[in-house]
Amino acid sequence: MNILTFHFSKQLRWHSYNSINDIIRRYNHASNKKYSTSSTIKSNKFPDYKIIYMFPYAMCPYIFNKFKRNYTITAGALIPVTASLQMLDFMSSMENLSFTACNCLLVLMLHTIGFTCNNLVGTIYVKDKDDSENQNVIISYINYWGKRIDLRTTVDDIIPFTENFMNTSNSLYKILKIKSCKQTLKVYTKYGKVTEEASFSNIFG
Repeated sequence: MNILTFHFSKQLRWHSYNSINDIIRRYNHASNKKYSTSSTIKSNKFPDYKIIYMFPYAMCPYIFNKFKRNYTITAGALIPVTASLQMLDFMSSMENLSFTACNCLLVLMLHTIGFTCNNLVGTIYVKDKDDSENQNVIISYINYWGKRIDLRTTVDDIIPFTENFMNTSNSLYKILKIKSCKQTLKVYTKYGKVTEEASFSNIFG
């Protein structure tokens, strides 16, 4: 029935709206944070590390990937619900098919559009006062489903940008590969902020 379909759509929009608002309230302090103007920015999360790169818009892909995850779960959970309603003659087969097809199409669009937000690097930390050649590095990135991952690695484990031929034709972001990590990361050098030019160049090329 059209009324029932409208009710499901309304509930889905309400759930997504509340989820996004909750994330914005919890992480709103990140957008209002004022960074130090000194050459070295210390990390509050990792006191022994300094920040050499940050992406100031990291909250946007975080929210998008969280919304993508929640919508995918909700759309999948609605399939048996609408199938049961059809069996009970509360929905026609055409209404069920249309509702499911629309949800699947929206899910496909979210996953396609979200390609540029997947495995996006938000912050890169380097061990402060570490004079060894193989410095300790922490790369914080947002994974496919919007979860923050703090990847601990070393300089020797990082493949420089110049060794990846795909970076020569991509002006939007650089592809970052770690030998010990199977994920391919994205570093938005065009819109990101490099706070330590020398350290960043020595590590990533």
